Amino acid sequence: MFEQSDKRSAILKASTELFERYGYAKTSLEDISKAAHIGKGTIYYYFKSKEDIFVQIVQEFMEEFLRIMKTKIAEESSFEGKFTVYFRTPITLLKANMSTLSEALRSISVVNQSKIDEFRIINKKRIAALLSEIFEFGIKEGIISEFVPVDRFVDVFNQWFLLTDTNLEVFSREEFVNKIERDHELWIQIILYGITKRG
Repeated sequence: MFEQSDKRSAILKASTELFERYGYAKTSLEDISKAAHIGKGTIYYYFKSKEDIFVQIVQEFMEEFLRIMKTKIAEESSFEGKFTVYFRTPITLLKANMSTLSEALRSISVVNQSKIDEFRIINKKRIAALLSEIFEFGIKEGIISEFVPVDRFVDVFNQWFLLTDTNLEVFSREEFVNKIERDHELWIQIILYGITKRG
């Protein structure tokens, strides 16, 4: 017999797998009910709708994303290592989840899109704070000039790099993933070493 937390987790796990396999639009609550081995009525005890399930999945994904980022950054002892992890980790996670996220965001109501957007704005600030911490570490270690405007750099960097609403809407999944895969190594090299030759 499922405990309440187990039932909720089973619903989210089944929904995530079905959204990834068949897409958000083609997945019904009946599909989720069968995959989770839980009655459809029970789903309504935990979630108001399929959209509500998706909103919760996005929120938990973002929390897990932050946890992974913090852990991987903490495991690195150098500025270069921390910066590279900050840059590469989201690309890996994006490739695995972009299709489901972008399709569902186009399908859900404006109200729920707004909920997700609010949560994303909060998390963008939290992610930007991680980069600020990395640069402050670099300054403390004597690697980055103390005259580098860290806040301004972080703002400009994340405007390009973080997954903004514009990025999700303008590019198709393939175009966006190809763009960041093509550019991320160049960005790392330019930011870490500049554009001049090293002696």
